[in-house]
Amino acid sequence: MSTAPSLPPWANPQIEVRHKPNGHVSYPAASNLDQMRELLRFIPADAPYDDWFQALAAVHHECGGSADGLALVDAWSAQGSKYRGTADVEQHWKSLARGKGITGASLAQLARSNGANLSEIALRNRGGSRSKPRSVEAEQDGVTKAVDESPLPFTRPLPAADPFPLDALGPLKSSALAIQAATQAPIALCANSVIATAALAGQAHVGVLLPTGRPVPISVFILTIAKSGERKSTVDGIAVQPVRLREEILRKAHAAQIVECLARRKAWEAQGRLISNDKKLDFITQARKLAALGPEPSLPLHPSLIIQDPTIEGLLKFMKDGHPSLAIISAEGGAFFGGHAMAEDTKLRTAAILSLLWDAAAVAQFRAGDGARILEGRRLTTHLQAQPDIAMQFVNDAMLSGQGFIPRFLISAPDSTQGTRFWQETGAGHNYAIEDYYQKITKLLSTPAPLRPGTRNELEPRQLVLSPEARVLWITFSDEIERRVGPDGDLAPISGFAAKLLEHASRLAGILTIYEDIDAKEINQEAMRQGFELATYYGQTALRLRNAAHVNIGLREAEQLSSWLSEKWDEDLISVTDLVQFGPNSVRDTAKARRLIDVLEKHHHLVRRERPGMVKGKMRREVWEIRR
Repeated sequence: MSTAPSLPPWANPQIEVRHKPNGHVSYPAASNLDQMRELLRFIPADAPYDDWFQALAAVHHECGGSADGLALVDAWSAQGSKYRGTADVEQHWKSLARGKGITGASLAQLARSNGANLSEIALRNRGGSRSKPRSVEAEQDGVTKAVDESPLPFTRPLPAADPFPLDALGPLKSSALAIQAATQAPIALCANSVIATAALAGQAHVGVLLPTGRPVPISVFILTIAKSGERKSTVDGIAVQPVRLREEILRKAHAAQIVECLARRKAWEAQGRLISNDKKLDFITQARKLAALGPEPSLPLHPSLIIQDPTIEGLLKFMKDGHPSLAIISAEGGAFFGGHAMAEDTKLRTAAILSLLWDAAAVAQFRAGDGARILEGRRLTTHLQAQPDIAMQFVNDAMLSGQGFIPRFLISAPDSTQGTRFWQETGAGHNYAIEDYYQKITKLLSTPAPLRPGTRNELEPRQLVLSPEARVLWITFSDEIERRVGPDGDLAPISGFAAKLLEHASRLAGILTIYEDIDAKEINQEAMRQGFELATYYGQTALRLRNAAHVNIGLREAEQLSSWLSEKWDEDLISVTDLVQFGPNSVRDTAKARRLIDVLEKHHHLVRRERPGMVKGKMRREVWEIRR
């Protein structure tokens, strides 16, 4: 058993009074908050952001977003060097919504990974005793041996990831390898970061004209699933460095222009007031003079190219007066998936708007006070990196999948490299590769993008056409997908993604083409082949995750019930009657309760008692002991 860190004053269980951030004092029921307080003792406040945010969301879920829960996580966060004050914690707290799948079970898992003994914590905070797991013996070859009947996991781990097709990265291969050499992170993670950065840099310049005659952008949506400690932030920091340098140049230009632009706007407003207030002018003359002033002077475009955790309304507002080519890139994807944008009451609208932007379609807004706003000629690339628990909640969302949002993502879940990342020197070749990558990304970002005439931030990219050889390859691949997506085909389980596989491949081929040659006019056969190979890898990942999700579907409710029994049920025993009467809302009838109990019993989370037992003061004939 790991030794718990010493208790800070705010976590002393002898102190019953807890202070809210606003200075008021409350005396909440101790049980749930005390258990979460003890779990938080094991989780470093300086943990990676995803861990910190997951702990925050779990406490928010369990206490219903109460002020006492906020006080608890604020005091815990204050122990870390990354703490930026109560206001910052409260801002994250208010952005959270319940129902995101981040519950007390997630908090317990984080604590356990940091050395917590969950059984002892549960025992201390329940104030009662719990019988030990049943010891079972069996005879084999005349020898009696103990049989392990510890609780079994409900789901099996994901099968090993398919190898990333490194050669299919073409001109981006050397940069991905160089970033891997510097970080020793999974190569798929490095590849996704450079693909997303190249897409951001190139999407303003070109799109792809499919053989069907339909133009598509080269923007991509990527989701990388990787647990804490895989060096996600470090990889992204290297990959987007040329974008950050470009933003710095834009910020300096913006600072130099904003003073003059504001002065021009004030002069325009003042002149307009003079004309409007001149009583000597007749209506026609006044209207002519106002028209002669012209439109209100525009402010310079906002210098940011990367945004990290936007609400959908904030994103659209930003796009109105920002650069037309943007990216949502974040190594802390949990903040996006657990934030306001993907809350239950907003996620469908978020998905609909982001889907339109993925398609490069016009986005229309009609708001009282703001009037009508139509955004055209915008491009958006997205790369989110998130931990498995959070990401799989998103991947398995039936509504978002049915809406066609999730099939728009290129998803990878690479195997961990932790435990193999021993020291190695970075060679000169890798440094050269990074320098070459920076130069190419910088050239794409600094070259003026084609705009629609008369506009300042509406793109009109040229369309890359497929060479005759690439077109033949595209058609061949199209027919192959059609054969495999049928009812008995291996792509049938991911038919939504398969329907977009051709487009994914074409976008990836376009990214490789414009990255290699900013003046390219067509996609050649090699780039098209590489695009198909990359898209096939992402398709294999989608199939792998779909198969894992399919295995989980029948057990998900049992897993949720097990968490409920461990965290919410104060008794050592449970019966069918009590489960129906007091259990989760999802268990509403005897048949379902018996089915779930049967699953829990088979997985050794419940053990049937041979004799009747007392549950909530009533004797029940048939009872099961809960193993926590």
